[in-house]
Amino acid sequence: MRLNRKTLGRQMNTEPHAALFRRHLRQAGNITPASSAATGKAVKWTLVGLVCLTTCLPCLRAVDPEIDLDLEQCRIATLHEGKLHVLAPQRGHRWTEWGMIARLEDGRWLWLPEALKGGVTCLHSWRGQLLVGGATGSTHDDRERALRVWNGDAWEAAFGLDEAARLDGRIELMAGTDHDDLTVAGKGLRIGPGKPIRVARWNGRAWKALGQGPPVRTDASLKSLVVAPNGMTYLLVEEFHPTRRWVLWHWAETVGWRALPGGQQKNHLAVTSDGELYVAGRFFPPLVSTHCLIARWDGKRWHELAGRLTHPGGPEPGSSVSIEVSALGTWRNQLVVGGGFRQSGEVTANLIALWDGHSWTNLGEGLGGTSMWHLDGKQGPLYFEDHYPALLPSDEDALYAIGRLDRAGTVAVRGLARWNGKDWDNPLAGPASETRVNP
Repeated sequence: MRLNRKTLGRQMNTEPHAALFRRHLRQAGNITPASSAATGKAVKWTLVGLVCLTTCLPCLRAVDPEIDLDLEQCRIATLHEGKLHVLAPQRGHRWTEWGMIARLEDGRWLWLPEALKGGVTCLHSWRGQLLVGGATGSTHDDRERALRVWNGDAWEAAFGLDEAARLDGRIELMAGTDHDDLTVAGKGLRIGPGKPIRVARWNGRAWKALGQGPPVRTDASLKSLVVAPNGMTYLLVEEFHPTRRWVLWHWAETVGWRALPGGQQKNHLAVTSDGELYVAGRFFPPLVSTHCLIARWDGKRWHELAGRLTHPGGPEPGSSVSIEVSALGTWRNQLVVGGGFRQSGEVTANLIALWDGHSWTNLGEGLGGTSMWHLDGKQGPLYFEDHYPALLPSDEDALYAIGRLDRAGTVAVRGLARWNGKDWDNPLAGPASETRVNP
């Protein structure tokens, strides 16, 4: 492409400046001055790089910066090689066309030095590889790819397959541990020249379709995907026509896709290492005996967990708050639940609790944020605003909570807290990591 001031300016309006600068320097570095013409090109590209440098100097902190993330906006995160990685906007910026991944290292956020174009929809660590799904291009490869892997310097097409064997389309969900195959779900997926599918599985050598996917409309929203150790696959879908409803689909090799009973609202899925499936949402009789927020599926029917999640202390004496579960995950083969509750059964548990299969336990003094009642309009009813954990990424060593949080135990935090099995701490460097607040 021929660069002039006009095209360079257009690029700078659409491409993160640091990534643009690196690309131009890379192009300059690839030119070998074997002739006077090549020498002229090298000089030209060097001058372009200097123009980028002087023009974009305020933005070069994105090359290898310490940055301040707006963690309330984080919706995608994973732990990779023991380090937290998130897709989130920088404070004061909103990457819409371009996606940037940040890594938490030694208490500081650092950008991975390559932008992704086209919208990242999921982020996952699998067998030592950091993967992003979507339909993305990158600063060094504009072609759309359903799945990309981080090679330490740049995002490249995953698994190095040719067109006849590659998975194309838009991946929206990923699941799978280091001991399992990688399972993905999305829209418009296609293995090579094959038919459109919804769900596919990678065994380390080739892609395999899980049928054509559940029979849902093309405008259905894929909400959550989990895979049990025995290969049982569960996909939660939100449908909008003819009415809005949530359907939980189950895949088994012998029967294909089938819908599990119950059309009530469901928001989150989690499966423990022993194969127990838990679903958070709203369940009503006759599926369960009473209204509950979390239920376990045993392969035939739903079971409510002993001890309800509640939030005592509504605006009237003796009243309580209507709550929701905002996040669901697993840690050390236990179910971890985040949401607007203050009690789990008889246990005081502020916004987060663990379920071991039989009973609830708290995580120290739990999490906290600014909670208050608001008047919905001048004459409207009161509603409750609380700060919930939205994401609960974990590994064997630590459990992270991300969301609108300002306290973990007695430690002041800024949207991110870490639990090590005994205590909460603030993994971010800075004054807040040393500040303690009254419980």
